[in-house]
Amino acid sequence: MNIIKTILKLAAGLIIGASAGMIFVTLGIVIFTDMPLSTFLHKLATIKISEGITGGAIGVLSAIIAVPLLVLIHEGGHLACGLISGYRFVSFRIFNMTLIKDNGRLRIKRYAIAGTGGQCLLTPPDKPDDKVPVILYNSGGVLANLLALIAALAILLTVELKTFVHEFILIFIFIDIIFIILVDDKN
Repeated sequence: MNIIKTILKLAAGLIIGASAGMIFVTLGIVIFTDMPLSTFLHKLATIKISEGITGGAIGVLSAIIAVPLLVLIHEGGHLACGLISGYRFVSFRIFNMTLIKDNGRLRIKRYAIAGTGGQCLLTPPDKPDDKVPVILYNSGGVLANLLALIAALAILLTVELKTFVHEFILIFIFIDIIFIILVDDKN
């Protein structure tokens, strides 16, 4: 009985997520293009089911690739900006894979913290607390995400892309904007 509940919750989550995604996509297309809602709905109705499934699968695969890539970019931004500010490396974690400095050597360990996708820990420079440079280190993740957003927009606007690559770049941009807006680096 427990497995049936789990399957039903998963199915409900997928249906709600797909519906919300469709609403956001529709709103985005109608708001940010010159296509009227009726034209969009007509085009949507004429899509073959196989094309819709392929497009949906590419979208899901794109998100599965973009999220870890953006976490890596974000934490890499903290790392680069922290090292530039004089901090010393302690650990770098993406999901549950952690690169940690242990007795002067780098080791890979498995470690996860619920509610986080990654973490970059650095030791601050030996200075009085009020002299420790924190702004660049703390903002490094968002700065890296902004640079990734600018690069992705430049590619989207200047390079002729195949349909699926175009879809990946759009999804990458959308998820990156969410990272920039929602990622909380205060913890």
